[in-house]
Formats: sequence, C-alpha cells, structure tokens
Amino acid sequence: MIELAVVAGPNTGESFRAAEESFIIGRARTNRVILLDKKVSGRHAEISLQGDKYVIRDLGSTNGTYVNGRAVRQAQIRPGDEVRVGQTVLKVVAIDLQEEEPQTGRVRISDADAYEHVPVHARLSSERPPPILDEEGGQPSMQTVVEAYHNLFAMYEVASLLQSNIRGDRLLDEILGLIFRNLRAERGVVMLFDSETGELTPRAFRSRPGVDESEMRISRTIVNEVVEKRQAVLTTDATVDERFSQSDSVFQQDIRSAMCAPLSTRDRVLGIIYVDCRSEAGSFKRSDLEQLTAMANEACVAVENQTLHEANLKAERLAAVGQTVAGLSHYIKNVLTCMQAGSDIVVTGLDKEQMESVRKGWNIVKRNERKIADLALNMLSYSTERTPARAPCNLNQVAEDVVADIKPIAEADGTALELGLDPDLPAGMFDPAGMHRCLLNLLNNALEAVRGKGDGRVVVATESGGDAISVRIADNGPGIPPDLQTKIFDVFVSTKGDAGTGLGLAVVRKIVHEHTGEISVRSDPNTGTEFTLRLPIEPDE
Repeated sequence: MIELAVVAGPNTGESFRAAEESFIIGRARTNRVILLDKKVSGRHAEISLQGDKYVIRDLGSTNGTYVNGRAVRQAQIRPGDEVRVGQTVLKVVAIDLQEEEPQTGRVRISDADAYEHVPVHARLSSERPPPILDEEGGQPSMQTVVEAYHNLFAMYEVASLLQSNIRGDRLLDEILGLIFRNLRAERGVVMLFDSETGELTPRAFRSRPGVDESEMRISRTIVNEVVEKRQAVLTTDATVDERFSQSDSVFQQDIRSAMCAPLSTRDRVLGIIYVDCRSEAGSFKRSDLEQLTAMANEACVAVENQTLHEANLKAERLAAVGQTVAGLSHYIKNVLTCMQAGSDIVVTGLDKEQMESVRKGWNIVKRNERKIADLALNMLSYSTERTPARAPCNLNQVAEDVVADIKPIAEADGTALELGLDPDLPAGMFDPAGMHRCLLNLLNNALEAVRGKGDGRVVVATESGGDAISVRIADNGPGIPPDLQTKIFDVFVSTKGDAGTGLGLAVVRKIVHEHTGEISVRSDPNTGTEFTLRLPIEPDE
C-alpha cells in the first residue's frame, strides 16, 4: 500500500491510498488517481510495485515528471519524496509492503438505548436518488450545479475503484477513504449483515488522524432508523436532536453530526455506511447526504456483485460465465466510455456556463447508469433459483408502469409508444416484480431496435383468452436474422454485438417458464419483430 498526499495544486488537501500493484495518475476520468490540474496529461505517469519498492514512470507526458525537483523518466520513490506533475505536488506519506487488513475490531453497535419511531431531520431514499440538476420553476442555481459536479466527480472516483483489482473488505475500506476525502467525517464504518447470524458486522473502519478511539460505538437508534425505513438519515446534532435525545448510545458518544445510509438492493438491506463528526455540529448538509447515498449505492453494487460472483463459482448453471467475460467486459467498457463522454460534456458546460450542455451530458450519464443497473439486475435474476412470489396482479397495470418508466427514453429517441390494453383483462396470480422485469427487458430491446429509424414505433398489447393471458410487444425495427431466431433465448447470445450482453431475453424466458408460461417470437426484415408471452391465469398444480 502507498499513500500520497497532495500538497500543491488544484487537489491540495486530498490524499490517495492505493493497494494495487500498479496504477495511473493524470487527468483522465478512468485513472486511479484523478488530478484536476490542466498542466497534467490525461495519462501522466504510472506508479508500480516492483519487488519491494515503488517506482514511478513517466508515460510520455507533455510537462514531464519530477521527483524531488529532478526530471525523471523512471525512478524509485520513498516516504518523504515529493513528486511534481504539472503544477501538482504529491508527497509520499507512507509505504507499507505488508498486507494490511482494514481496521474493524474497535466498532460495535450499542444496545444501551431503545429505538422509537420518530421523524427524521433529513431523509433520502436509496432507491430514488434526487434529480440533482432538476429544480422546479426554472434553471438550477450555480451552487446546485457545482455540488452536482463534485458529486459526479466523486462517483467517477468510485467507478475507478470498481474497475480496479481491489475486492472484498479492502474495496470497502478504499470507498471509505473516498468518503473521507469528500466529506468532513471524523469516523466512518461500513457494516454488512452476516449471512449466518443476521447481525451487522464491521467490515471497514477509518478515523481521522488525531481522533483517539479505543472503541467506536454506533447508536442502534440511528442504525434502526436507516435499516427499517431503507432511507439515509442526517442529524446535525444528535446530542440535542429530540429524535435521538433519549438514546444513551448517542449521548455517550457525544455525536454532534452523523449520517447513515443503507446498502440497499430491491429486495433487502445488505448493510450500512455510517459516518459522524464529534467536534462540530452542522458538519454535514443535505448534499453530503446525497453524495453518501450515491456512494452507498455503488458500494452495494460491489457487495452484491461479489456475492453473485461467489455464488457463480458454485453454480453449475453458470459454468459458462468464464467463456463470456470478454463480451461482458466489452459491454461494460463501452458503457463506461459513454459515461466518461457525458462527464466531459458536463465539465465543458460548467467551464463555459452552458447549462444546456450540462443537461445533455448528465442525461448521457443517467442513461448509461441505467444500463449498468439493468445488467446487474439481469445477472441476479438469471443466476438465482427461485419460485415466483405470486400475488393477484393485473398485467395492464404492470404494462402501464413499465411504459411510464421508459417513456422519457422513447421521447428522447423520437419513438412512438402505443398501448393496446384489454379493458376486460382479468387479474392473475403472477410475480409482479418478475413480470415488470420481463416487460422492461422486452421494451428496452424494442426501443434499441428502432433507435435512429425516424418513424420508430413500439406497441404493447394485452389480451385474455380462456385460462391464459397474452402480452404482445411489437416493433417496426429491422428484425432478427433468421439464423439467430432459434438462439436468441440462449444466455450470452446477442444480436447487438458489443452493445448487448445476451442476458435480457434469457432472463425473460426463465421468468416466463417459472410461471409455467410460453414465449414466442415472429420476426421479418420488412415488418419488424413481435414477442408474445402466454401466461396461465392460475398456477399449475
């Protein structure tokens, strides 16, 4: 592990800790260490561990790399050395060649208080993050835009971490490090629910230098508030806040400001991220809570993906995943490239104070963020053996909900969305979440098929007949090649090349079969493609 502190330049005050064997520093958003210095090249220099020493190597930068004032192409760096790139000076704070485990032994949840349901001072849903650039009644303020930029920049730092070879608890520790760089936290901990005991256990812990902690006790009052409501909480002064005034654990800790965000998926809460500050009340504001929630969402994806990866190793059905890593990597790389392009547009818009460019860039980021989320959900849906959670469900309502979700995308593409719903459609015993995933995957495919066509049209229709309900999704796109029509439901088979994962239709077929239903496809180059789901109203005995 090497730790660098920025002592001069636009990033002054920030510090970077890296456990990778090699990483890049520069202005590019895909770097491990991202610098805002315009004199720094996109990929300026590489720092690598070679045997028992760290070496910095210039990557052909425009303005060169200097160690202790001397221009170098490659040189060993030691604690105390100063590295200058552009106008930025980084000091080597520490080098530790020993395998360091994240500190967790000093953390526990205090049971000294009784939780009461009380209103929170600031609450933020982890499932519906706020639209940072959308303000009712007109243009967003410059303060809002600046905060949005800082949040976006922090998210790219997290994305950079997720692309690194850091995994497990060390990744959570690095995410905590990013939180400390962006927020005025004095202590922080990531806790996950133990799969066997069901208890929250600390997996990563950090505290500021000079903060003496023999033991960090977290208030169960605040933790319960977050876990039970699945919403992030901010308190500006927990020692006097009436919500927690009766809590002994809050009082004993003298928590002046605290934030806690859940690591929450669609189905469950995996854990929490908790930070506090005891030296100053009002250390955190709502925009800090938004940023913590966004980072918690990214950490949650990392935790869930790791859980999925471990399950995949044991699942015979996913033995072929290793053969498709290259294809998925291309897809993810393409999505991240689009996100980087959107970020660059945002940065340019901010520099030139062109709000239309900012909105355009942010929309690109949001669209590609959705692609990553859909990929994660599809992988989870396909890899999990499950019985549908059947409940009375009207597929007309499901169709309307899905269309409402994707309508902004269709409007942006200039695609016409048409609903042809049977008004007399009976309710059936279906899994609402599974049906939503099916229709969303099919509609996303249809929209992509007609994108750029000019007169693109997608139709969603329902029909009842006998003891079954049919749902039809049709588009007027280019159709599916005849030689692929018999393979499109196979996992990792895609008609989109690097733009697809080959999981969407496999997930649809899996969910339909779980409902003992059938799925069929008709496709013609002249008329487009039509998928039909036929689902029994009542489950088969």
